[in-house]
Amino acid sequence: MLSGDILKKMRTTLFILTFLFFASCSVNKNLTHEQLFGKYRRNPIYGVSNSIELKSDLTFIYDWQAGLMNGRTYGKWEVNGNRIVLNSEQKPPEYNYEVLKINSLNSDTLTIKIYNAEGMEMPFANCLLKVGATTLINASSDSTGEMNFPRINTADSLIIKYLGYKTIRYHIENSEFDYIFHMKDEITNIRYFSNETWIFKRDRLYDPLFKWHFYDRKNYYIKIK
Repeated sequence: MLSGDILKKMRTTLFILTFLFFASCSVNKNLTHEQLFGKYRRNPIYGVSNSIELKSDLTFIYDWQAGLMNGRTYGKWEVNGNRIVLNSEQKPPEYNYEVLKINSLNSDTLTIKIYNAEGMEMPFANCLLKVGATTLINASSDSTGEMNFPRINTADSLIIKYLGYKTIRYHIENSEFDYIFHMKDEITNIRYFSNETWIFKRDRLYDPLFKWHFYDRKNYYIKIK
């Protein structure tokens, strides 16, 4: 059996460990803005770096770089407990393409023309004419970026794919229209924040975009100034 002194020491040790555990849980439970002002940087690896500056006027600047590509986002931030809520000034576009409807010259044929944002023709774009989840026709645009389909009254949507561009999903009308689409690049230099929550814990800032990984254990930002 354990002696009284040993039991007493065990209880004391348990009490201390319990106290430290709850104390650590309460660290940064209710942050103030003043605690957070400054610039934070994520551990740069393989030419990739990310940083965020939380300014005293409650605006932020977020920067990223990946090789030769880089981008910057401006926005506003606020504190909620030990969490930081970010909202960027710019919002993602409602549509990732532009479309123009024109009256068809042939009621039996649905004509699609595809260009990029600069107005260049896009040959060999993949196009699917669908009704619900069923694909009726799967075809590619010709050398001028044009496709012609038989006009099928039951078709309700059009999907256009092109490597490096954002996929178009368009609800078509069962009327005598043809369509001209302008596709937009997949790559953007803006990261959009909409009520995105980051966590501040033990003087580290955690971005939900980055998860812990064996090869990248430092998935957090540290204050550099």
